[in-house]
Amino acid sequence: MSDIPIGRLLALPFFDARDYLALNPDLDPGRVDPADHAFRHGLTEGRPIFRRQSLAGAWGRASLDVTAHAPAVPQAVEADPDACPRVSVFVSTASDPVEVALAADLTESLALAGVTAVLKDQSESPEADHGLPIVVAPHSFFHAGKGLLWAGTDAIERSLTFNTAPMHRRSFTLALPWILRSRGVMDVSPEAVQIFRSSGLHAFLMRIAAPLRNRWLEASDLSHPLIQSLPQAARRLDFDARAWDERPIDVAFFDVLTTRRGSILRRQAPALAARPCFLYTAQGGRDLLDERVERRSHHRLSGHVSAHAKVTLHLSEDEFPYFDWYRCMARTVASGSIVVSDIRPAHPDPEIADLVFHDDERHLGEMIRWLLDDEDGRRFASTARETAARTIVRPDTDHSESLQRYLRAAVRSTSA
Repeated sequence: MSDIPIGRLLALPFFDARDYLALNPDLDPGRVDPADHAFRHGLTEGRPIFRRQSLAGAWGRASLDVTAHAPAVPQAVEADPDACPRVSVFVSTASDPVEVALAADLTESLALAGVTAVLKDQSESPEADHGLPIVVAPHSFFHAGKGLLWAGTDAIERSLTFNTAPMHRRSFTLALPWILRSRGVMDVSPEAVQIFRSSGLHAFLMRIAAPLRNRWLEASDLSHPLIQSLPQAARRLDFDARAWDERPIDVAFFDVLTTRRGSILRRQAPALAARPCFLYTAQGGRDLLDERVERRSHHRLSGHVSAHAKVTLHLSEDEFPYFDWYRCMARTVASGSIVVSDIRPAHPDPEIADLVFHDDERHLGEMIRWLLDDEDGRRFASTARETAARTIVRPDTDHSESLQRYLRAAVRSTSA
């Protein structure tokens, strides 16, 4: 393995060699190269790699860059414009169901952009010819089952990665060694893409196609307790996602309960209590119902709930201003629901950024009232729904061409 991954780690704006030694006082500064140790040992051992404050600062600067201008696609390698590689999208069958759904949506989005793409899993041989592999959620793919066989090969050095781990979570430190060794990284977070590019990685901001859906559930889901708790009008497989005014739920929330989210929901309880709402919170990151059923079905159930709610809340899990664009677009916007958030998410495409209505956590109730009850607010909500229907169905021509250039460059780029 070359020193390229270590150089990329050193170039990350939130990694500092002195911080790494200070965070790991058992290491002898006179005998340890901090970046080398962090890459070869620290990331996999679960050691602290960087200070949260450093990451927050880098994230804030990246957010300003995103809103100032659309990031350019790196084009360090010229390639035959007719030679877009075929792609194999890999995801572990043991991954979170949202990641499995993302891999399927990514495969479809690549095809809509004119790229030949197939969906595969870790049971495939890492030595076979897969064209250009894209490994979705490397933090889980290489750490369980037959993914361990892939980890013992140089397959990652022939692959792109698709990062799904927020940078402030432990899962990101598990993904980082594989990202640093790969030919490049894709992400739906504009800030993450900016940060990856600053380290010398070939990074691409991917837009996932998310056509408006008139059905989310499987027939077996109708007997699920959460579906049975919905209003009668929402207990059906098929519906008209464009019939927004007829939706029986005003406000929905469907996510893991954290201290911050609980505080926001309690603060807004008086405003929410006056409306038909559906608020489901998984406790402590694990569901109270049978998790074997829940983890497979929650992506469908949450989409179905949003499809019957006029407004869906997207609340940040803690003080770190991470916004989950995949869940927003593929679950909420694809359901025709209006997105209301306590943070202002950055995106280089203003039409996409404007799909999210944001306000301080203290004023979310007023934002919801404005969107649902005020004539001007309802007009803005209608415009957002029309924009969503126009912009999320498929990647636009510019995005598709940029994507193909990126994939061609990745085939010839230098990996680890």
